[in-house]
Amino acid sequence: MPETENDKAFDALAEQYDLMVDWPRRLKREAPFFRSLFDEFAVRSVADVACGTGHHAAMFHSWGLKVEASDVSAAMIDRCQTLHGEPNGLTWCCRSFTEPSNGTLVDAVVCLGNSLALAESKQAAKRAIGAMVGIVRPEGIGVIQVLNRNAIVLNGVAVKRVRRGRIAGRDTLLIKTMHELNGRLATTVLDVDLDSDPAMYHAKTASMQDLGRRDLEAMISDAGGSVLSVCGAYSGDAFDESASGDMILVWQRN
Repeated sequence: MPETENDKAFDALAEQYDLMVDWPRRLKREAPFFRSLFDEFAVRSVADVACGTGHHAAMFHSWGLKVEASDVSAAMIDRCQTLHGEPNGLTWCCRSFTEPSNGTLVDAVVCLGNSLALAESKQAAKRAIGAMVGIVRPEGIGVIQVLNRNAIVLNGVAVKRVRRGRIAGRDTLLIKTMHELNGRLATTVLDVDLDSDPAMYHAKTASMQDLGRRDLEAMISDAGGSVLSVCGAYSGDAFDESASGDMILVWQRN
C-alpha cells in the first residue's frame, strides 16, 4: 500500500507513543478480557495487526501463545524489537493491515487501539477487515477495537492526554488532542522540546474514518465473518452508542 499521511505521522511517533500510554495500567485492565476470550476459543496463535509498539503482542506471547505482530510503520517495528526482542514464538513484520499475511492461518487476530479508524478510507478499512478474516482459521476469532465517535463531545479542540518525560535525552511535553478536520475526527500530538530556549515544538496530525457499528458489522459479514458480541469497554459492558468510550467487536470466521 502506498504510504499515507497517517503512516508518516505515526512513523515519527514511535518513542512518543509509549510516553503517552500507561502500559502497565492499560494491560492490567484489558488482560482479563483477552484471557477469557482466548481460553473460551482455545486460542494458541495470534496475529496482532497495526501492533504499534507491541505491548499487547508481548503480553500474549508471555501467556505461551505464538504471536506474529505487524505494523506499517518501520519505526514502530524497530521499537518493538528494541523493547521486546524476538524470542521464539514472537515475530515482528513491517506490513500494512490491508495486506494479507503469507503465513499459516492463526486462531485469532486483533486490531486494537483505534488503529482501524486510521485507514485512509472506508474502502481501505474494508480491505483491512477482509485481510484479517483471511488469516484466521475457520471458526477462529477476531477482535477490533475503535473509539466510539458518537460519544466524543468536541468543543473546538478536546485535550485527551498530557504527558511529560524524556525522549532522546530531552525534557519533552506531549499533548494529545482530538478535533474536527474537514468534517472528520482527527488527532494531533504536539511534541514540545522544553530544553530549547525558546521551547520548540512539532505537531503530527492523523485523521480518522467515521466507522460506526453498522459499518463494521457489514464489513465483517461481507468478508465472511459473524459478529459474536459488541462491548463498550474491556469490562464486558454492553455497547451503548451514546455513552460508551470504546466499541469492541468480537467476531468469528464462518
